[in-house]
Amino acid sequence: MAVGRQRRDEREMWRLAWLVARVTAATGMLKQPPRVSDLMQELVGEDRMAQILSEEMRRHRREG
Repeated sequence: MAVGRQRRDEREMWRLAWLVARVTAATGMLKQPPRVSDLMQELVGEDRMAQILSEEMRRHRREG
């Protein structure tokens, strides 16, 4: 149950990081808006971010 909760929380963080990156880019106030992966790396750490990206890539390959 704890692993499932962690994954749900990470998906929610990813969604929020995506939203922040897009809103920041839309304002045009920054020359270089933050990337989703950079925001997530700050939230969950570099190692966990690498694991999340790896899992997502595997999932997308399976789904086609």
